[in-house]
Amino acid sequence: MTLLVADLSNHQTPKLANYPADLYIFKATEGQGGQTYSVDKNCDKYVQQAKKAGKPYGVYHFMDQSPWENQAKWFLKNIKGYIGEAVLFLDYEAYGRIGTDKALKWLQYVEKETGVKPLMYMSASVTHEENWSKVVANGNGLWVADYSAPLDPLGYWKSCALWQFTSKPYDKSYFYGDKKAWAAYAKGSKVSTPTEQPEKAPVVSLPKGYTTKGKTIWTMADDVKKGKVGNGDARKKTLGFMSKGVQAVVDYQLGKISKSAAIDILVSETKNGVYGNDPGRKKILGTYYNDVQAKINGKPKVIARTYTVKSGDTLSGIGAKLGIPWKTLASKNGLKSPYTIFPGQKI
Repeated sequence: MTLLVADLSNHQTPKLANYPADLYIFKATEGQGGQTYSVDKNCDKYVQQAKKAGKPYGVYHFMDQSPWENQAKWFLKNIKGYIGEAVLFLDYEAYGRIGTDKALKWLQYVEKETGVKPLMYMSASVTHEENWSKVVANGNGLWVADYSAPLDPLGYWKSCALWQFTSKPYDKSYFYGDKKAWAAYAKGSKVSTPTEQPEKAPVVSLPKGYTTKGKTIWTMADDVKKGKVGNGDARKKTLGFMSKGVQAVVDYQLGKISKSAAIDILVSETKNGVYGNDPGRKKILGTYYNDVQAKINGKPKVIARTYTVKSGDTLSGIGAKLGIPWKTLASKNGLKSPYTIFPGQKI
């Protein structure tokens, strides 16, 4: 079984109903470059709404470069009321990559104090870039961010408990399990992560057994016209994250919109991370791949900009403001792991 998860923080409006999902994960606390700590202003608002709606939830700490024990104590201080209800996570990315041994100590300390074994959150690339063997041996599950399809190999982990497949218009993930499994993570019970998981976004099948696995956008559009995929909400549910792009191709093939308009929609969806990266993107877009890539690669405009780092800034936050991937910022500015930046620094 697979459940949809919405990951929310102060970047979204504090109204849970705007983000329909089966499960929720909220940012609780954050280190800010080793200088200060913060509590997410929307966290408790979301938690109370989730409780009222009967929605299971989780909370996480965004790690920084300060001592791991200070971060663990800060996290625990601010989630006291959620222990036993919330699944716990450690967000390990950007400037918070302080080493696997320190991350393990954070995980073990939190588990000792709560009886709950936290899960790790990181991008797929980080599962390869650092040695996570001790964390895996400790039994900490993985929540991985990877917008490619199929999923990249997961380094030291054989499988993941959650997969974040997009950040547009907000972070969405799939949880590989049911609500009982989620509750087991929250209560500290032993949970077995599935050993076999879908290579792409989980497939929801109609009674007639339709599957999107291994099919291109063109093939799915053709199946829609043949009546194999159902109609309305059933069709959207079956096609999942690819439904908008498939509909654009259907409309083009039926003469409702031009090919250029269809390509524009596919370009927009691609830029939003819907089809991931190559080689998965190429497989899904099929015959439309070259047109989409040509439009994306078009005529790049190079604009030189300088940003002055402020207290509390992060590379990912600066990247979001400038519309530039944080890894690109790091590369262009000669920043390497642990990607530390300082107030007054020019980026």
